[in-house]
Amino acid sequence: MDREELFLKQKFGNERPFRVPEGYFDSFADNLMKELPEREAKVVPMRRRLSWRKFATVAVAACLGVVLLNVGTTYFNHEQQAQQPLAASVQSAAASNEAFDQMADYAMIDVSDMYAYVSDY
Repeated sequence: MDREELFLKQKFGNERPFRVPEGYFDSFADNLMKELPEREAKVVPMRRRLSWRKFATVAVAACLGVVLLNVGTTYFNHEQQAQQPLAASVQSAAASNEAFDQMADYAMIDVSDMYAYVSDY
């Protein structure tokens, strides 16, 4: 125990100065309810109102989605058409790359050797 607690215990003892009257909490809830004023509960209707703003927001979002879809498909089709001539040149380049790969395999040259040769220049 602290010195202060010991001092207080010696001076005043263990007796509690405050007491609750007998049976006070037995009828506490009933007494409290009697003291409260009576009020009628307010009835709030649970009807949902759909405002024009919600419909406008959905309509704008739908229009924006259609526009973005149209722009995306147009861009995709344009890119596909632009890459068709490129695809033919890529195929011919692939054929020449095959010949180079065969030559590199025959000469036993790997990628690190190729980088070493290129780095000299």
